[in-house]
Amino acid sequence: MADILESRQKIDEIDRGISSLFIKRMEAAREIADYKVKHGMDILDKKREEEKLEALKKDVPCEMSYYIGELYKRIFELSREYQKEQMDWNGSGL
Repeated sequence: MADILESRQKIDEIDRGISSLFIKRMEAAREIADYKVKHGMDILDKKREEEKLEALKKDVPCEMSYYIGELYKRIFELSREYQKEQMDWNGSGL
């Protein structure tokens, strides 16, 4: 039973780190939204996302490639959603 408790504690610690990094990532996404507003750019940069996904998949073991891809697709969706929200908040409506 101690093994599962230790593993869960590891996961809890990792989750706190992920949450902290996710917040930093979303803050950077907000900065990007500001840039996009100033330069009349669309939220979605499909080419950038595709390139980023491929690069991320290359940096993980093969058996994790699919899962990293799925995770980042969702992160990208959340980032776009947050950017749109920030743009709407600022009145740009892009």
